Amino acid sequence: MIALMMSEKKLGPKVYGLFESGQIQKYYQHRCFRVDEQKDPKLVQELAQKLARIHSTVVPIKKDSKWMFSFFDNSYSDANKRFDLKSLYEECNCETLKTHDLIQELEWLKETIIKVDSPVTFTHIDFRGSNIMVTENDGIVICDFEYSCNGYRGYDFGTIFVEWGKKFGETTKLGQGFVDDSSISPFIEAYIEESVKIFGKEFTSDERNSFEHIMREVKVFSLAAFMFVILFSIRLNESFITEMPFDKKMQ
Repeated sequence: MIALMMSEKKLGPKVYGLFESGQIQKYYQHRCFRVDEQKDPKLVQELAQKLARIHSTVVPIKKDSKWMFSFFDNSYSDANKRFDLKSLYEECNCETLKTHDLIQELEWLKETIIKVDSPVTFTHIDFRGSNIMVTENDGIVICDFEYSCNGYRGYDFGTIFVEWGKKFGETTKLGQGFVDDSSISPFIEAYIEESVKIFGKEFTSDERNSFEHIMREVKVFSLAAFMFVILFSIRLNESFITEMPFDKKMQ
């Protein structure tokens, strides 16, 4: 259903057919949305506009703004059952995890997410460069909506900006600074402008849709995106991609 809705709105891949165990979609010759694309003002504007349109979509599925908290708690619990985490941190020389209590960090993050009061909308959930196709003739096409749900819209902001300015695979590399406000601003401005076109001027009457509030969402949910990667990684005991060799110290 979601794939078909995104296809009809020209936000996701064109769907040619649906059947019980899958779907047939158009093939796109494309490149992923990486550092070079982030530097292109027209592409940044188009991406922001399409995210605004995704967030404006009404999808008849349950609202689950707390899915993220369940993922955090369940992932930590799984990791704790599989490994002696303190020994694991020592073995892999995880300096930050050795000096910080991950449970306390999780509780602080959950409280901060609640306080920022991000609106609950239809969200992509995995809104990162690998799932954003820059095509030759169809503009930007966003793919992989299988995890999409009605949740905090801020998570989509955080997921894309946590990798902004970084090469593929360097999102969690030490010494990589966070993108500055001047690089985030054009995206937010285009997002608000497109949202006003969709909802009218009443969109800006909600303080949560102000430039300042969305900027806070970007920063808070970038932390959430980092935490997602951390918890996903520490619970792994084998590769989730068969072609990729598994090395715990490299996760």
